[in-house]
Amino acid sequence: MERVAIVGAGLAGLAAARRLQKANFTDFVILERTSRAGGRVETGSFEGFRLDAGFHVASTSYPAVREIVSAASLHPAWFDSGVLLQSASGELLPFYNPFRHPAKAWKAGLPPFSWWDLFQLARLALEALVPPGKAWSSRHQETAAQLLARRQFSADCLDSFWRPFFGGVFLDNQLASSAGLLRYYLRNFILGRAFLPTGGIEKLAAALLQDIPESRIRFGAAVRAVEKGADEFRLVLDSGEILRAAVVILANGPVGGAQILGWKEPSMRSTTSVFFRSRRALYSERCLVLPRAKTPFVRHFVQLTNIDPGLAPEGVHLLSATVLDDRGLDDETLFQIALQEIGGVMPDAAGLLEPLHVVRVPAALPEQTPQNLVTWRQRCATLPEGLMVAGDLAGNASQQNAMQSGVACAEAAIQLLR
Repeated sequence: MERVAIVGAGLAGLAAARRLQKANFTDFVILERTSRAGGRVETGSFEGFRLDAGFHVASTSYPAVREIVSAASLHPAWFDSGVLLQSASGELLPFYNPFRHPAKAWKAGLPPFSWWDLFQLARLALEALVPPGKAWSSRHQETAAQLLARRQFSADCLDSFWRPFFGGVFLDNQLASSAGLLRYYLRNFILGRAFLPTGGIEKLAAALLQDIPESRIRFGAAVRAVEKGADEFRLVLDSGEILRAAVVILANGPVGGAQILGWKEPSMRSTTSVFFRSRRALYSERCLVLPRAKTPFVRHFVQLTNIDPGLAPEGVHLLSATVLDDRGLDDETLFQIALQEIGGVMPDAAGLLEPLHVVRVPAALPEQTPQNLVTWRQRCATLPEGLMVAGDLAGNASQQNAMQSGVACAEAAIQLLR
């Protein structure tokens, strides 16, 4: 019998295993249903390019990145803390974080918002600098859209900044995700700096994996059920094999975790990355470009080689366009529509960009509505002793929560088994 069984080798499961290993608590096993570690953090290779499955960034504002793996070990390729946004007239304007880039923010001038929008934006930013507490949780039933409506942001500000930026973060054009999450991410973007691990986001999982012995991971081991016994848990695998463990940490994603626990499966949001290559740079800034529209096909795009040139062969550029709903279209049609929308922001795109590849992520994030977040936390609190949940269902769908919740479960397991 294993003392600890970890179901899932994504960021949460790897962080839990790494914490156990560092505490010299080596009587554990990771059961991963697929043939690779990393979960939704995945980077593939295609014709010499390195392509992440979905748009990912890491941030220095995440304590887990600083404390568990260390940002320096990931060889960060830095984004500028800002965006290029499209004004009502179609002009593309830089909008930099004045806390991180005061000189660039001063040179760029004020964003194309009303004075009321600027006041409310500054107010939210200052509120975000206060550590989360009762003031943040007092409106836990409020959505991001409701918060922004209550603060009376103009339609112009919503369409040019809030919806394209945070719609891309939540994979949610309607901003029906929790207002608490909007505040959480706003705080992280203000205080931290976004980066790509050099070589792709999979390097984050690789950094967690390097201290875990290969013998502690079983690939192709899909857990179908977890049954509570008198003093142990029985893990039933799809193969029919039964394993026993004193503690079980479910870190197998929101759908897999809900299935094992018998909870209603959360609705999942999809995303599609449409990749283009070019011989010449489309733009020079190291930041996202936000097309202006309520429901665009392309939510945002970024020339990734401005941040990490090594993602493409030498002398070639790589651009990624994020699509929230690909409408079931084939790759050729996706390329055509994406190129048309990018060209509406940057007219040179039509003559520069060549279709490269499409990567679909059908279950990228759970719907993080206020009610979902509250329900998941309440249900996690009712689990029997020794059965724990890490990852999205234990907080929110962020790298920080995945790793932090994995570590918290490992520490709880150590205390329980001492």
